[in-house]
Amino acid sequence: MKDGKLETFEGRPALRFERYYAHPVDRVWQAVSVPEQLEHWFPAAVQWQPVVGEKIDAHGMHGKVLIVEPPNALAWEFNADFYSFELAETTQATNLTFLHVFDLAVPTAQTAAGWDVYLAKLDALLAGQPVSDKTAFADWDSLHEYYATEFGADPTPGRRFWAQLQDTLGLG
Repeated sequence: MKDGKLETFEGRPALRFERYYAHPVDRVWQAVSVPEQLEHWFPAAVQWQPVVGEKIDAHGMHGKVLIVEPPNALAWEFNADFYSFELAETTQATNLTFLHVFDLAVPTAQTAAGWDVYLAKLDALLAGQPVSDKTAFADWDSLHEYYATEFGADPTPGRRFWAQLQDTLGLG
C-alpha cells in the first residue's frame, strides 16, 4: 500500500501507518489483540492477555505491555522498541494507526516494507481471506525500493534480506 511515514517520536525515529477498515472497531481490536488472530498476520504473535504490566518474552527478547484500552489503544515495548495500535471508529470504518518507534540502527526501508506487508496481511484477514507469507511477501522488493527512495535510505541491507527471504519462502 506504501503508506508508511518516517517521522520522529520523542526524539527517536518512528514508522507510522494509517489504515481504514470497513469493520466495527471491536472486530479490528480482536485482530490486533487476540493471539489466535495475530498469528494470521503479525510477525511475532505471542500468547498474551494483554494486560498492563504483562511481560512479553519471545525469541530471547523481552518486553512489557504498557497500555490496554479496549477497543481503542494497545501499546507495548519489546526489545527497546515501542509499538502501538490506536483505533477510532467512524461512521463508515475503523481507523487504525500503527506506530513503531526504534533506534537509529534499524534499517528503515526494510522495516517499513515489512510492516507494509504485515498490515496487508491484516487487511486480508479482516476481509476473510488470510494469505500466506509466500503470497504476502511476493512484492516485498518493490515496497523496499520505494521506501528506500522515499526515506533516502541505503537499500543494501534490504536487498541482502530480500535474497535470503526469497530462498526462505521459495520465491526465487
